[in-house]
Amino acid sequence: MARGYAVTATQWLLTAIFSVIYGIRRAFHLDDVRDIGFALLTGRPRPLTHGTFQHLLHAIAAEDAERFYQATAEQEVQALGNGTRRISLDGHNLPRWTRLVDLVKGKIGNTGRILKAEELVLAYDLDTLRWLSLRVYQGTKKLSKGLIEMMRELLKHRGSLHGLLRLFFDKGGYSGQNFRTLADEPRVHFYTPAVRYPDNVTQWEQLQETDFDSEPFIFDKHADLPEEEHPTYRLADTEMTINVWEKQKVVDTVTLRAVVLHDPQGEKPAERWPVVLLTDDHESDARDLLNEFGDHWGQEFGHRIGKHDLCLDILPPGYVLSTRRDDEGQLHREVEYDQTALFLSAWLRCLVFNLMSRFAQALGGGYAKMWAGTLLRKFIRRPATLYLIGKELHVVFDPFPGQDELQPLLDELNAKRTPLPWLNNLVVQFSISQDEPLHPLTEHEKRNRLFGDGEHQ
Repeated sequence: MARGYAVTATQWLLTAIFSVIYGIRRAFHLDDVRDIGFALLTGRPRPLTHGTFQHLLHAIAAEDAERFYQATAEQEVQALGNGTRRISLDGHNLPRWTRLVDLVKGKIGNTGRILKAEELVLAYDLDTLRWLSLRVYQGTKKLSKGLIEMMRELLKHRGSLHGLLRLFFDKGGYSGQNFRTLADEPRVHFYTPAVRYPDNVTQWEQLQETDFDSEPFIFDKHADLPEEEHPTYRLADTEMTINVWEKQKVVDTVTLRAVVLHDPQGEKPAERWPVVLLTDDHESDARDLLNEFGDHWGQEFGHRIGKHDLCLDILPPGYVLSTRRDDEGQLHREVEYDQTALFLSAWLRCLVFNLMSRFAQALGGGYAKMWAGTLLRKFIRRPATLYLIGKELHVVFDPFPGQDELQPLLDELNAKRTPLPWLNNLVVQFSISQDEPLHPLTEHEKRNRLFGDGEHQ
């Protein structure tokens, strides 16, 4: 770490991780924490101050942050094992409300406003609910910029693992160059909706009656609706030719499979052609693909959980603004664009999200799909007493509702006798107290003084 601080890299990293779990939304909230349990989790007798934490964060070299990212991202991908993986890629905006710093503007997806912004482009495993890859950019709509680079990174991190990568992404990744590169990669299939450019609409309008299936298409999600309310479409399983542009010139074309939905009653292109799914997968059933593509929005749920439960949108900006006065007293502002702190902070939150997904899956049953905030509230942010017994640190939770669901996992952890390197290799042991904590209102006289008829003065 930076010179002049008696703080190890492990202590800083643990502070960054457990701050998210503990619910410390912003770095300056560290100054209000006086919890010995939190301090011990970070390997210190007291928590770091926010000034120290922030200074060390901004002192981390970009090369060190990248090395940490590559090592941990590879672990996340390798943990998936062999087999076909369904990966969703998407971008998520971070508006920046600065007037002093010149940032690229872009359209914010959930409000439609044009604002200065930065963007996280993330890869998400739809089945294990884990983040696998990250890029950060100035501006918005950068998915098409990072798509190929992230695909190659995922393949690199998979190494010798067998199985297909099935990439799902929205119109933000639409690009003839991207499609050509993805189609040339035998270990990858991709699925994305077509943009209703005039040239594309012209191709769809030229479809013949014989190109459409005789059986109408109804989404599975609408199957339970009354028959008269079923949205019904015509389906064509055909091909489309997409132009490949370079320097505002068409230099090539790529031909893809197109699964087209058509509503003859529609007037505008968006109504007539509600969904056109492009893919290089020529084996999967067209109807199955249309129903499956909706799973891509699982990443939106993942991002929502990260945003509201793990502060995924509360991140340092990708710049440092400093001020100084010259010899004449004039104020000068200097901006240094450096996204290292933004990138590292975002990725650490992704890793915490992945830890919570693993925790939920370890609990199993109905807890496997439980959101991070619920898990934290029910099982982790619980009162406990610490006991130092020999070479063991005992964490004894107060009784709480649902504790029996956690007990098997605690027994498994205790059996492993896991040492904590940052606490002199003490072995941590978890248990749940069998005695209810002493409550001052269990005595009738005291309860009556508070809530009774006022006879006791």
